[in-house]
Amino acid sequence: MSDERQQSSLSLDPVTKLLEEEPDAHTTVAACGTALLTNDIGEISDVSIIDIAAKLHLLKNHYVPSASEKLLHYTVTKGVWKRSYTLTFQHAWLTKYNWLVYSPIVKGGFCEYCFLFPPTDHRVIPGVLVKTPFNNLAKATGKDGILESHARLTYHQDAVRIARCAREAVRKPQKSLTSLLDSKEKLLFQQNSHILKCIVKAIVFCGKQNIALRGHRDDLTSNASNRGNFLALLDLMAESDAILKQHLEIGKQNARYTSKSIQNELISLIAEYLRCKIFLPLKSHE
Repeated sequence: MSDERQQSSLSLDPVTKLLEEEPDAHTTVAACGTALLTNDIGEISDVSIIDIAAKLHLLKNHYVPSASEKLLHYTVTKGVWKRSYTLTFQHAWLTKYNWLVYSPIVKGGFCEYCFLFPPTDHRVIPGVLVKTPFNNLAKATGKDGILESHARLTYHQDAVRIARCAREAVRKPQKSLTSLLDSKEKLLFQQNSHILKCIVKAIVFCGKQNIALRGHRDDLTSNASNRGNFLALLDLMAESDAILKQHLEIGKQNARYTSKSIQNELISLIAEYLRCKIFLPLKSHE
């Protein structure tokens, strides 16, 4: 490994490093505190003890049989003539159903998504492909076959979505649902703080200049020619402030913070602040 490659790998967090590793069917996988001694799903007895990093690593690095490897096969006898047929676990199934993985230990197939992210609803009782390996080759394919039927299950589709969301959250944490919600809440907080500062500044300005705040009708829905100095000042400020302009034009009427009740409350808070600021130095000399 070159110095540049080493430096790059050291800068990655453990989960990202796991996802960037190349698959190796014969090496031990250590995943952020959870050690997987195999990449064969069939050897895992309790998936609940595996952390999310190990699960994502196993999704990428699960066991893949070589094209020449002989998979599960057995002979069955059918018909009145008792003819013998050999049924074989087909390599093509692993390609057609990208969620299907083969376990050489238990000689059967599993749905890697449902196995690693099993349904949490206690009313759902998963069986073949999840809790037990798929090895009933006679009923594998077809419209009502085990593989097609499993792909249509709701809990299977949920497991696929959960796995994809988990992978996306690790690869692009800034685009995860939690991150997007946090960013949206942060933006909303910043906008509301900015709007409140504008409203307080307008009240303070009117107070300093000894200007009356209200006019004949001081609500934003009024068509009166004189709605008061406070609202007129906010309109003037909004001409050069897109956030305030949007708030005054399309903000909810019960959350615009411009009513006479809010004005009186803010005036009282400002007055209390000024009193404290004036008397605090005097109290310190007592």
